[in-house]
Amino acid sequence: MTRRPALLAAGASLAWLTLTTGYAVAAAEPPAPIDLEGASLPGGEGSTNPADPTTIGPGLWADTLGPSTAQNAHHFTYERRIKDSTVHVGVVAAPTSTESDGLKIDVGVVEADGTVTACGSQTDSPTYNVPYGLVGVAVEVGPTTADATDRPACLRADTLQLVVSRGTYTNPSELPVAIKIVEEAPVSGAASLPEPGEEIALDVPDAGEPRELRGADSFEGAPQLDPVSGGTTVSTDLAQGTEQLWRVGVQWGQQLVVRASAPRGDEAELEGRYSGIPLRVRLIDPRREVFALNADVEGQSADGAYTAEEAVELVAGSRPLLYRNRFDDHLPVVPGDFWIAVSAAPATARIDPATDRPLTFSASARVIIPAGGETWSDPVKLKVEPLAHLAISLHYPAAPTVQTGHPGSRATSYVLTGDHTAATDLPGAKTADRWFQIAGVDVGSEKASAIVAFGDSITDGYGVQPNTNLRWTDGLIERLKGRNIAVLNLGIGGNRVLADGLGPSGVSRFDRDVLSQSGVTHVVILEGVNDLGVLNRDQSQDAAANARMAQDLIKAYAGMVAKARAKGIKAIGATILPYSGSAYYHPPAEAEAARQTINAWIRAPGNFDAVIDWDAVLRDPARPTYLLTAYDNDGLHPNMAGYKAMADAIPLSLFESR
Repeated sequence: MTRRPALLAAGASLAWLTLTTGYAVAAAEPPAPIDLEGASLPGGEGSTNPADPTTIGPGLWADTLGPSTAQNAHHFTYERRIKDSTVHVGVVAAPTSTESDGLKIDVGVVEADGTVTACGSQTDSPTYNVPYGLVGVAVEVGPTTADATDRPACLRADTLQLVVSRGTYTNPSELPVAIKIVEEAPVSGAASLPEPGEEIALDVPDAGEPRELRGADSFEGAPQLDPVSGGTTVSTDLAQGTEQLWRVGVQWGQQLVVRASAPRGDEAELEGRYSGIPLRVRLIDPRREVFALNADVEGQSADGAYTAEEAVELVAGSRPLLYRNRFDDHLPVVPGDFWIAVSAAPATARIDPATDRPLTFSASARVIIPAGGETWSDPVKLKVEPLAHLAISLHYPAAPTVQTGHPGSRATSYVLTGDHTAATDLPGAKTADRWFQIAGVDVGSEKASAIVAFGDSITDGYGVQPNTNLRWTDGLIERLKGRNIAVLNLGIGGNRVLADGLGPSGVSRFDRDVLSQSGVTHVVILEGVNDLGVLNRDQSQDAAANARMAQDLIKAYAGMVAKARAKGIKAIGATILPYSGSAYYHPPAEAEAARQTINAWIRAPGNFDAVIDWDAVLRDPARPTYLLTAYDNDGLHPNMAGYKAMADAIPLSLFESR
């Protein structure tokens, strides 16, 4: 479905801009490589040796974090040009795969005694609905308060240390990055600084007749809109569910202001629609912060829908980029590229028409779920074969402000603008290897039971290709076929037992993800390697710190076991797999000792109701702190043969009784 031309007007600035109709989700097929621009580094790439960092100066630099996990951190030094300056360091990355990925910048200084003082750190990762979306991080190093009289290490240091990495993420794909450094001269005090205005001006001047300029569906192909004092206006045809990109310029003192105008729609386009044709303007700044500051006057906003009886005009804009040493808590937006995500290639989805059933909620076809809430549909009669795949269709009159989803689904979702819930196929749909909104499916049965697989990325299936169903939980359910037992996979990639991070911590989600599930009789707990890994990831900790972590994890396991037993659920402990081969976590001997302490407690009779010793199954007998080569993916996660070995090693007798 297409509409009449939309008009875009942009003020003088430097940014990526997108106009979209519908709420599309980026496809799983990788887009063309994104050129982040930037000059070549000395030697071609950043140093992976912290003792021999690459020296860089102000400007924009191109780099690539290599596919080997050993190259996930690049080390740099920056020499200040101006005494007591504020140094802005920004990094943008372009993920090249749908696997979990991230970006981190750490800035510090080395003191005279050799100790390192941290000056700033920030991390970012792709949003669930844009697997290839650009990510960005930024740190400023300079004065922190208006009346500061001392000169802390980060301000007085002539040399700054920079580390660009993937943070807590492990990913074998290359990660292109662009590193930007801007050095800002000091000012005498806060009184001399311009104050940010209370009002954000979003007026768009009349830039005259529009010129036809179609936006691009890729970053490198986006046409440049030249900054002019009166703004510029372009027009384009925009198909429903698609996005187009333009690039504009933003420098100090300027802001980006965009107007999207659409004329009245045709009656035929609106047939069967309840809320009109949606239209959205989205902007993303160099730090991957999504924004669309709206003018609330005259009904203008950055989101809207129009009908056959009315035209629409949406206005969105940025705050002016003020030249300031930041004597406040607001991290500044520095001049540079503004980035956004794009939609990708279409896909199709098909269902068996004979099995199509409408879902209702308290007899209604519609339901409103409050933030943080959940709701069950009414029961529906549907006969399915064992291990059959279900397709669930949802329609949103408007996209949720914050999306609930699971990026590690290893299964494809299909997205198409409009209400197609009764359709048997979705030609032209976009695809995403994620699940959205759906939290579970209950099957009514008086005899069936369920096993909860509770863990991290090893349970989530890191490395498993979409729709292949080769997780260890898939292998287990195949072996259980015909026994009337379900397997519920509650693994979250990167999850930890004790601390929130990628999803809530294991101890905080145990009640929801295990105890509240229907028909649960058993739980298999395999989690803890990320707690140990993160503890020692950036700097190896001593034996005492690792021993405390081991005891804290043991206490957490004991609490989970007690809760499960109180509900009549059999708690099965799984030993933590060896991971000395992980170049990302590179565990020291103290961390390995902690793992051995934990595994000894798991194996000890009475602590769990039963044990699955996957450490013994997957370790290399010649190097017991490493995964066996035949089962090894990246030193941390098993490969497909490893997942199969895990499934095959589970005694099915564990599930014959509670």
